[in-house]
Amino acid sequence: MYRRLICFIYDIVYCQGIIVSIVFAIIIAIVLHPVVNFFVKIKINRVVAIVITLFLTFFSYCRVWCSFYFAGKPGLVNHCPVLADKFTAIFNQTITWASGYFDINAQKIHEWFTNTKDALINSGSAAIGKHLSLSAAW
Repeated sequence: MYRRLICFIYDIVYCQGIIVSIVFAIIIAIVLHPVVNFFVKIKINRVVAIVITLFLTFFSYCRVWCSFYFAGKPGLVNHCPVLADKFTAIFNQTITWASGYFDINAQKIHEWFTNTKDALINSGSAAIGKHLSLSAAW
């Protein structure tokens, strides 16, 4: 009886890194589930909605991390135009690669991205306004 309990506790301590990672993955999945449902509700394929949600989460995480990391760096303001140019170049290279790989016109991909971005911003603003109006009613 005690031997099993000691082995169980040893296994938990030994696998602590894996268990903590799984718990955090479950928490993140629970938090991101409504975002995926929102994308599915506006007629986006579930797999694409998951990819978009993960990309937005990763982008938000990087943005927050960078804002904390570079908060005290005075030279960052001088490098902002260079960073913007590099991100634009990477974005254009990605569109060029996608157009060649999927055999789609690069202009269509850019238009789709712009339309999707505008639709998400508009629907996001409406959802935020709806949420705030519901919160004010409480």
